Amino acid sequence: MTFLRTILVLILTTSYVVAQDTAGQFGSLAEDSKQPIEAQADKMEIDEATGQILMSGTVEIVQGLTKLTAAFVRIEYTEDHSDIKTIYASGSVYLESSGDVAKGDEATYQLSKNMIYLKGNAMLLRADNTLNAENIELNTETGSTVMTGRVSTTLIPRGN
Repeated sequence: MTFLRTILVLILTTSYVVAQDTAGQFGSLAEDSKQPIEAQADKMEIDEATGQILMSGTVEIVQGLTKLTAAFVRIEYTEDHSDIKTIYASGSVYLESSGDVAKGDEATYQLSKNMIYLKGNAMLLRADNTLNAENIELNTETGSTVMTGRVSTTLIPRGN
């Protein structure tokens, strides 16, 4: 019975620590949104009529402390072309923001919803805790995360 009680305490303590570590925004996306955007790609197409930018090849986009790399990126602007609405990336997607990392085969970032959707071999690394799943939905403002499709995790308790 003591062993079972110890395991339950360990699980509950670890869950509390993970909830604390993953609460809050993903990296520095909110702060970085006011920084200049630098983009590099092997090919870039700008379509003023549709309000889209298509980048392919080795794509790298940096804004403040946030960096996105992928084989293909499509940026969609709002109808009045004043703000970015959605960023879609595919091909070894890697997003890093102030130490937080998200990876997947595909990613869609819906800025108005503060949501990042990772599809295929999705991985999220925050505060040394690793989450792996087929799909991950991440709220960049609150830190709440939904994982589906054979989920695995490595949790590092505080003090280790």
